[in-house]
Amino acid sequence: MGRHWHGNSPRGRFVSGNGCPRCAKDDARASKLETEVFTLLSFVLGRGERDIPVPGDRRMWLDMLFTHEYGPRLGIEYDGAYWHKDREESDERKTWRIIDSGLAHEVVRIREEPLEVIGRYDIVVPPHATAGVIAQTVLLHLQHHGLLYTPNMWDATTGLLTAARERLDERHLRCEDCINVLASAARYLPLL
Repeated sequence: MGRHWHGNSPRGRFVSGNGCPRCAKDDARASKLETEVFTLLSFVLGRGERDIPVPGDRRMWLDMLFTHEYGPRLGIEYDGAYWHKDREESDERKTWRIIDSGLAHEVVRIREEPLEVIGRYDIVVPPHATAGVIAQTVLLHLQHHGLLYTPNMWDATTGLLTAARERLDERHLRCEDCINVLASAARYLPLL
């Protein structure tokens, strides 16, 4: 085995080992940040799975999949700016493969600035945002797109928004509709 780099990955986010992608053993496909976002989203969206192979393509894996008996299967991809720079075409193709295969009905791509949205439900998050801010942003975005389909999900989203250590505010949001939903919610929930 040849020599390889043992420093931190960009933002030091690999799950196990010392940050080296080749040495990450437990979950080589997912970053620590992605794992934390998945955990928070699972609180609201319920049963979820991670790193699901995309049918018909052994090289592609869906980052997160949430299923619920009352709504569509929701796929979520996390696109870090470092790894996804200049990969819009490839990312878009992956989204369509996920939907065409029936693995998910809708795909939300969480895209780190300076990446731009490439699909209908995509959201842009600030660089170096915490898992809490990212999860809150995604849930707010799902809310105004009508993808939170049960009252329990709305209640859990409100609970997460009011209980989060780091409060979501306009500086975290890049979507005008999300800003409006947050402003509207703040009038009714004094904790926001």
